[in-house]
Amino acid sequence: LVATIDAIVLSHAGHLDDAEPIFRVGLEADLESVMHNNHLGLAYLLAGRLDAAESCLRQAERLAEGEDPWTTGALAAVIAALGRQEEARALSRQMSSLARKRYVSFFCRAFPWLALGRYDRWGPLIERAIEERDPYLVWVRTLGDRLPGMRDPRFVARLRDVGLMP
Repeated sequence: LVATIDAIVLSHAGHLDDAEPIFRVGLEADLESVMHNNHLGLAYLLAGRLDAAESCLRQAERLAEGEDPWTTGALAAVIAALGRQEEARALSRQMSSLARKRYVSFFCRAFPWLALGRYDRWGPLIERAIEERDPYLVWVRTLGDRLPGMRDPRFVARLRDVGLMP
């Protein structure tokens, strides 16, 4: 687990070449690891390797049987970045369905809509995330504009207002 945390930190800092072998060791130890597939998928997303990100996140989605909101949200963001908007919207609706079953982070729920450029959908969710002090918002400081949709000036302005972006 410590090695996985090191790999997460490295990938968030933009060092995919150093993080990838650590994630691979974790996957070799447990091929059915949703966590390792998720984090490697995010690392690929941050590095702009969208096809590799999709592959890892599809594997995580299969392993989680569509029940892991983080995986669903990240996969929707990757699919949106690949230009497959309808498929990304379907995954976003799946996320809404998951949120009706149990608590799902508001940032996690907003993430795919942000990637789709749907302010009408992500705006209210981000406001709820800010209101609830959603811990996922902290990621914005390290991930910045490397995630799809994070360049939206409304998003950046709102996060600046609450001190989450410089």
